[in-house]
Amino acid sequence: MGENLDKIKNFLISAWYSFRRHDIFIIAVVGRAGASVVSEFAYQVLVGLNKNTALISRQSEKIKNEIRSYPDVKITNSDLKIFLNKAAKSRIDYAIIALSMEELSQKTYDGVNFDTVMLIELPVAEDIQGTIQLNSFLNYSVSQKKKFAIRKTLIINTESTEYKNIQVPGGDYEILGFALNPTENSKSALIPDSFNADTSEISVGGSSVKIGIPGKQGLLYGLSVLALARVLYLENLKVLPKLSEFKELPQNVNYFSSLGKPFDIIVNKAASPDEFHTVFQSARELTISKKYSLLICLILANPDIKDTDQKEIGYIAGKYCDRIFITIPHEERNINPDKVKFIIENIENGILNADSERTDPLLHWFIEGWRFAIRRALESARPQDTVIITGNIDNRKLAEDIINKSLEIIRSKKALS
Repeated sequence: MGENLDKIKNFLISAWYSFRRHDIFIIAVVGRAGASVVSEFAYQVLVGLNKNTALISRQSEKIKNEIRSYPDVKITNSDLKIFLNKAAKSRIDYAIIALSMEELSQKTYDGVNFDTVMLIELPVAEDIQGTIQLNSFLNYSVSQKKKFAIRKTLIINTESTEYKNIQVPGGDYEILGFALNPTENSKSALIPDSFNADTSEISVGGSSVKIGIPGKQGLLYGLSVLALARVLYLENLKVLPKLSEFKELPQNVNYFSSLGKPFDIIVNKAASPDEFHTVFQSARELTISKKYSLLICLILANPDIKDTDQKEIGYIAGKYCDRIFITIPHEERNINPDKVKFIIENIENGILNADSERTDPLLHWFIEGWRFAIRRALESARPQDTVIITGNIDNRKLAEDIINKSLEIIRSKKALS
């Protein structure tokens, strides 16, 4: 009898806590690139509007005053569940979760009931496996029982050429599109009254704002956050000013200088495709205002990342850069030459995929020895160009010293010629 009473007691306690549980509106930000940036953007906007919001991404975890930063750590299923448990205990109302394609492939999301999914940078047409994994995740998301009165929502750029690859046959959900320009897919989408990609300005509902992320990509990221605000019934007049207050993630552009240099130089440590995308896109914006300017990119490849990520990094570089130099700092790590060749081939395959989509010429080279590669990249630059050195940079100070020495050599050669 006592045993049965204990079972009944435990059942009633469980039912009571279930009844009293704190439901969180969970937002997934998903993409092959840009997910970390948009999740941080949305987080800053909601917190700026005094909304109880938490965030987890490969770069950080934020729950109220508890903030942890990571170099680029893969999120696991247990990480998500621990994060959501802590968020519930902290009475968080909105939880933002950034998921890369790698996390989708491993079904990190299993057991989490998402209320809204923001789709950023969809898999390219050639990435059949990535598209399958994305559609599988979307079908999973919309099939979960809704927790709130509003329907589940997919926020998506309807201007994207990959939009047609999205297939979500079942579930009670709606699609909220956003686009800079009207298309046949964007009849009910969020479209600005006007925009200027050069100045990062956008006008919606008669109000204008300068987005805190430069260029066209920044405008699209801003629109995606505005779309989220619409899902949450937040007023545009309150949300728009917050879009200009976005503070870049600390790992995006670590060092930028044109002072005392013959051209603009960026030095950046990037690991994931997401980080490469952000820094290349930011660097691309620097070339817009300069006539006949080229973006010259040097990738210090990391031999420890996945083959698919290497190819994706090559594709992103090919999308944004005009000249690409590739090297691997392997001479100090005794990396097998065959592995070096395999890594370079992966990156080059990604570059060639991007090159096939371009109308302007794209050149790339593999340079043996990273010190010599830095000098070659700098030698190829003209005063109006921008050089970005990014990737597996463990010692930024050493990289800057090599840059300064290389510039001295270049100046000496020019003086003698």
